[in-house]
Amino acid sequence: MSSVVDSTDAVFCESAVSMHSDRGGHAGIAKRLGVTAAPVRMDSQCKYGAIARGDASIYLRLPSSATYREKIWDHAAGFIVVTEAGGTVTDAYGRELDFSLGRTLERNRGVVATNGLLHRKVLAAATTVLAAALADTGAADRRVVVFDKLTYAGSLRNLERVANDPRYTFAHGDIADREAVRTAFAEHRPSAVLNLAAESHVDRSIDGPGAFVRTNVLGTFELLEAARLDLGRRPKKGGSARTRPTTRVRPTRLPRRGRITWCAPGAAPTACRRS
Repeated sequence: MSSVVDSTDAVFCESAVSMHSDRGGHAGIAKRLGVTAAPVRMDSQCKYGAIARGDASIYLRLPSSATYREKIWDHAAGFIVVTEAGGTVTDAYGRELDFSLGRTLERNRGVVATNGLLHRKVLAAATTVLAAALADTGAADRRVVVFDKLTYAGSLRNLERVANDPRYTFAHGDIADREAVRTAFAEHRPSAVLNLAAESHVDRSIDGPGAFVRTNVLGTFELLEAARLDLGRRPKKGGSARTRPTTRVRPTRLPRRGRITWCAPGAAPTACRRS
């Protein structure tokens, strides 16, 4: 493992295939760190081996798009090699890589591997570069409001990493509480709503079906109703409130095509009705 502590002396590596990562982002991080050496580009997980051997101090793999998620088989072995050698591997925001969610690192964005000594500096540079990229897309101005009752499955510890982010707000409440939900809509005016609240765990929905109905059914209704009412109060694009058309539409009567005789099966002719 490399003993480099001055980032200006560091060597960083990246994928040999440009579409696999954001080379522009890597160049921005290298510039902020003062790295002058050209990046070492190689394929497969050899980059992790280079970190473990001390041939490089930094491995960068920022995602090439906002929706891309890394495959676990591209990093699992390398993660073990580097961490066993004394290095550090996280995502671009410093979160531990979570290999427990199936085929992809769904909760992680990008990968950063270092000799450990440079990791905090690299993460600081990566965070700055990613924030600048968000600002260019306008995403930096968007806010997230977490509305949660904090029951058996909810914990503020899950939000500690974003607790100091000015774009994050926490509101304590129950989605089945009509007044609380509508107050939250009026205060925060969301442009989109994502409902993750549910009492759908099989054992809990069997033991307490009332809670299941209240949260999953009534709670979802209250969210939809609050969204509908809030949207109706907002000004319409291109004008004021919607107005009804002033022209009356009169129904058209179709001409009759002869008289119709209504008669029940088996009835006498005198019991039939004509119209």
